[in-house]
Amino acid sequence: MLTQNIDYVIQDFRIKTKSYTHYTMNTCHFHDTFEIYYLDQGSRQCFINNQTYTIDAGSLVIIPPYLLHKTMDTGVPHSRLLLSFRPVFLAFPETQMVIKQFFSKEHVLQLPPPMRHHVETLFNTLIQEVTLQEPFFTLRIQLLLSTLLIDVARYIHTMPTLSTKNTCAQQRIYHVIDYLKDNYKTKLSLQHLSQVFFISPYYLSRSFKKNTGVTVNKYIQQLRIIEGQRLLKETTHPISFIAHELGYGTLAAFDKQFKAYTNQTPKEYRHALPKQSIF
Repeated sequence: MLTQNIDYVIQDFRIKTKSYTHYTMNTCHFHDTFEIYYLDQGSRQCFINNQTYTIDAGSLVIIPPYLLHKTMDTGVPHSRLLLSFRPVFLAFPETQMVIKQFFSKEHVLQLPPPMRHHVETLFNTLIQEVTLQEPFFTLRIQLLLSTLLIDVARYIHTMPTLSTKNTCAQQRIYHVIDYLKDNYKTKLSLQHLSQVFFISPYYLSRSFKKNTGVTVNKYIQQLRIIEGQRLLKETTHPISFIAHELGYGTLAAFDKQFKAYTNQTPKEYRHALPKQSIF
């Protein structure tokens, strides 16, 4: 069990703990950092990479950059730890190889008691280091994070490939999600999707919301905004070009929806990029 609360941020690294009685995220979101979510107590539903998981205490959720995800309430109070970082924070040989092993195979790990104890010990030591901030504590944080990544990567390497058991209904919704990821830049409607997948619009709408926590339209909007953020960061394309690429009929429509999700217009977002905190 985690021993104390913390919210500590330095460049390219953050560790934060929090407890909730009831909480469901309003929308799916993503980060441009690597994220480790550890459920210390309680239970949650977690939507990540087209799948919805129910996770219990002792679960580690592994989230690579730019992966749409969301956590949802199960009616049970919970506490969790979030650890986010960029690879530049770990300037050690073979860092990229370890990160790739850690973040590439499984998204959700239910840790057995010995591994759970080991991971919680590392987390508690991290929390102690950022609380006391004794000499060379940043280096110690880097070493502890590297140890966490290596030890969990080794554990993942020994695991058999896990097969996720989903109902037929869930599988159909996951196929819809895959289709949306490939076609979100085009004009899509509930009626069109129901024809493609031979599902009634009502059933599709209800099942999609049940499995993802958002409506079909909102999910499409989120995919477009995520891609918009990426293009604004990584290219010099004009904003009008980006809006057209994402399937918006007008620049004004892109501006309005982008601001609804980010509290900034695309122009403001791009202008602030060099100054934006990663967290």
